[in-house]
Amino acid sequence: MSLKVLLIFSLISFQANANDLTVMKYEYGRRGWDGEKYEAANIYPLPEQYPRYLVSDTDNIKIKRLLNVTLDLSIKKERDSILAVVRLKNNGNKHIFIREIQFSALSMYFLITTDNILLKYLGGRFDYGGDFDRNDWIELYPGRMVSLTQKLNDNYEFPLGKRIYNIGSLEYSVVDEQWFIKRSIFKNLISITTPETNNCNIRENMPLILKESRLCLPNYGERGISLRKLFRDLEFYTFDTIDMNNSFRIRTNQVLVEIDGDKISSLYEKRD
Repeated sequence: MSLKVLLIFSLISFQANANDLTVMKYEYGRRGWDGEKYEAANIYPLPEQYPRYLVSDTDNIKIKRLLNVTLDLSIKKERDSILAVVRLKNNGNKHIFIREIQFSALSMYFLITTDNILLKYLGGRFDYGGDFDRNDWIELYPGRMVSLTQKLNDNYEFPLGKRIYNIGSLEYSVVDEQWFIKRSIFKNLISITTPETNNCNIRENMPLILKESRLCLPNYGERGISLRKLFRDLEFYTFDTIDMNNSFRIRTNQVLVEIDGDKISSLYEKRD
């Protein structure tokens, strides 16, 4: 009896993760412009660089349990639109923070696949700067929930006909209170570091029309001990390596949903 139960749970687990085992081979969504109208969309080989999950399903669950948060995705179909609703709730007793630019209408963090086809993200990409200061983050005090609704077919082109899609968010960056304290200490230490210098050694037999920057052979040096270089060598330098115990990457669950591409509006043109 116990063996049968084990087999059933194994089968359920395999089915839930079956799409993760599918090897992506193609991409869909890019359409050319002939000067008057967009060309018909088609399926083409997947490029070398494409979005993918950075955190495994198992690690994603562990991290969310550690933080005591829920990060859920639901998909709604309304008229000719496909809406993705992301909800993040802090169920713990400590404050956590999610980067505001990620959790906003200005960013689209989804991975959408159907069989072995990846839908190409067609929206804009924005870099609004920011220095990871506290005001660049949304604060979730204990019990607080934030939600975000985005229209997927404004940034993804869905093929015509009915298909089953696997939709999940890509990873969001989350930190806790200690991350800001350690980052403040880090920035204060770096502010007293000795600046790097660049000694210019002139290249020989070079045309005079070259810009000054191209006449120099790079020879970077440091006077004294550089704390910046020391922290970099100790992997205590970037957002991800300031402290792995206080910064995290998490993503939503994955949703399987049937979508009829004939019945939703297109990014390129309105369908009758």
